[in-house]
Amino acid sequence: DAIIELIKKAPNPKEAKAQLMVKYGLSEKQAQAILEMRLQRLTGLERQRILEEHSKILDEIARLRKILADESLLMSVVRQELIELKEEYGDGRRTEIVRDVQELDLIDYITEEDMVVTVS
Repeated sequence: DAIIELIKKAPNPKEAKAQLMVKYGLSEKQAQAILEMRLQRLTGLERQRILEEHSKILDEIARLRKILADESLLMSVVRQELIELKEEYGDGRRTEIVRDVQELDLIDYITEEDMVVTVS
C-alpha cells in the first residue's frame, strides 16, 4: 500500500521510479517493473489525463442530451449531417429516370433473329 501511495503522489512516472529506487533501494529495472504493473496509471499526470478525458465525455453527453431534448436543434443537426454527407459522397445521377413507361407484353421480351427450322 505504501508503494501505491508513493506512486499516486508522484507527479509523473519518471519521478515515481526515482522515488521507488531511493526509498526502497530498488534497481532501475525493478522499479520499472513495478511501474509497468499498470500502477503507472495512478501517477499524477495519468490521473489528470483521466480526469480531463472524463470531463470531455461528460461535456459531450450534456451536448447530446441537449440536442435530443430540442426537436428543432435535432432537425438542424440531422440537416447539417445530411449536407456534409451530400458534399462528401454526392455526385450526379448515373441512371435516367423515365416517367413515361409503357407496359411491356411477353412478346416484347422476345428478340427477333433469323433462324432455320428443319422438319423431318
